[in-house]
Amino acid sequence: MDQLAHNRRLTLSGLLCSAVLVMGGPSAQAEVTGLQVIDVFTDSLTKVADNMYSQQLPGDFLGVESFRITGGSRPYSDGASHNHAQEYIFIQFAGTSKYVIQGGEKSREYNVDRGAVMHMPPGLQHRGGHGADDAVMLTVFSPPRRTEAEFNYTPPAVTGDLPLETRDLYTIFDMDSAELVEDEEEWLYSRHSLGKNLGLEYLLIKKEMRTDYIVSARAAPLEEVAIIYQGEVKVTGCGEARILRAGQAAYCRGAMMYTGLRADDARLLRIFTPGKSEQLNSMR
Repeated sequence: MDQLAHNRRLTLSGLLCSAVLVMGGPSAQAEVTGLQVIDVFTDSLTKVADNMYSQQLPGDFLGVESFRITGGSRPYSDGASHNHAQEYIFIQFAGTSKYVIQGGEKSREYNVDRGAVMHMPPGLQHRGGHGADDAVMLTVFSPPRRTEAEFNYTPPAVTGDLPLETRDLYTIFDMDSAELVEDEEEWLYSRHSLGKNLGLEYLLIKKEMRTDYIVSARAAPLEEVAIIYQGEVKVTGCGEARILRAGQAAYCRGAMMYTGLRADDARLLRIFTPGKSEQLNSMR
């Protein structure tokens, strides 16, 4: 694990570690049709704490949450040790943070910034803080957090050395430097992580994709989120097609397909439930 420490730049810890969210109470869930899109840089966010703004898009089995934390507030503070009942995956789009995965004498500390992705199991004890610049991230939870009580609830902290299954991450990597597996057609590269509820696949599109290839190569998940990190990608799903750019995420009940649109590389995460191997592309 030591090669992870120097460049595995984990996503925003202060966001998940220390803020007490003051979301409104539960509201009736409207029927979701078509692709639902969040933009982490341009969407209007709701203030949920002194230095935190958020937007939520809850699905049936997973929830998408966009966060922005204003810089200069409690930089690299040691937030209270805690864990989350949900499994989650997040990517940091801007800013820096520190993240401490706690396991007694085996605790590990990561300094993180743009491009970091972490797939965290439920119950992982952690704490951390954020840096002086504004921090922007997008998180996918399973199950989704819908009510004020679900946002605010934190299971009791665990003291002492933790069991291995609550101490280790499913995966952590940097989207700009991650080692990827090359497809036989030499235009698509990928890596993946499978957890309890969520699956993650990182795709690097080197040139325009065949729009019929991915859909026929995988089983349809219950729900799927596409998060664009670099470039532009046409995302098709739920009876609709949208062109997404870096910083945008699309949610759909069921499978989506992706088409590269530019000569430049496109990098994206697809997050899906259930986290089963048959939901992965079968190109490798």
